[in-house]
Amino acid sequence: MRVQRRDDGVGERGCGSLLTVAVAFLALAVLSAPLRADEQPESEVAALRLTQEKLPEGWVVAKEVAAEPEQLLPFGEKLGGKLTAMVSQLLESKSGRVQLNYVGFLIPEEMARAYQRMVQLSRGTMTVLACGRVVLEVGAVDERGAPSDKLMELATSWLTLDPLQALKVKPHQVTGKWLLAEEVVLAQGDLRRVRADTGVEIEAGLNQLFGMTSGEGVRISLLKPTDPARLDRLQAALLRRSELRNKLLVLEGCVAEIAANDSRARDLAISLLQANAKAVRERTPQPEEPPAAEK
Repeated sequence: MRVQRRDDGVGERGCGSLLTVAVAFLALAVLSAPLRADEQPESEVAALRLTQEKLPEGWVVAKEVAAEPEQLLPFGEKLGGKLTAMVSQLLESKSGRVQLNYVGFLIPEEMARAYQRMVQLSRGTMTVLACGRVVLEVGAVDERGAPSDKLMELATSWLTLDPLQALKVKPHQVTGKWLLAEEVVLAQGDLRRVRADTGVEIEAGLNQLFGMTSGEGVRISLLKPTDPARLDRLQAALLRRSELRNKLLVLEGCVAEIAANDSRARDLAISLLQANAKAVRERTPQPEEPPAAEK
């Protein structure tokens, strides 16, 4: 599988669009007053954003600003959808800084389109996440100001993510090995087609395409069935239609399909997905076992 360059309006114009997004957040920081403790952005962003109580010892919310209601319309026009909230945070510690940009959308389909575009424009410099109708950008630098994959991984571990977003391979996990070429959140029409193909109702889906220096590609597809009891049926249906060299995994209520001609790349994708699944389990509170009955 070789990576083909897309020409869907993201390219030369994309660089300008990325600058537009960056300028939008810069304007947000300049034009907006800091968010006060008694103020809350719209609920989905408010539920996702990191507060001081959610941070480990040694980290502080150094700055946090939110767009005023009248600012959301022009920012939304730049990002391609109607916005409900827009918040930018700067977190600091002795080891470095983390920037988080939260963008809440009113319409899921507009969020999905903006998400795909922002992933392509980020070129791996930031990790882009989708949670409900919120797109979140995460960037991190160490105490010297150099990009830090370690701090990026740490920052994403603080967030409460949707299962697919927690499982997916992040750009900072493959720095120097692969480049994220495309990432798509499946829209309702896509989910209905998967249901027609597999006979299983799908709650959410995500497709990723990574490029390697050799020109080869790694494709990762993640599907979450609405009913966890249907995982085996979904895996069996995907197995019937997949190529023999594709690898299928069941991880944390989702089915992952990995396609790559390069066996080492396929093995790396598998190990990263399994490591992310392990991290999800470790962060998920486990139910307490009932006390043993007295004899």
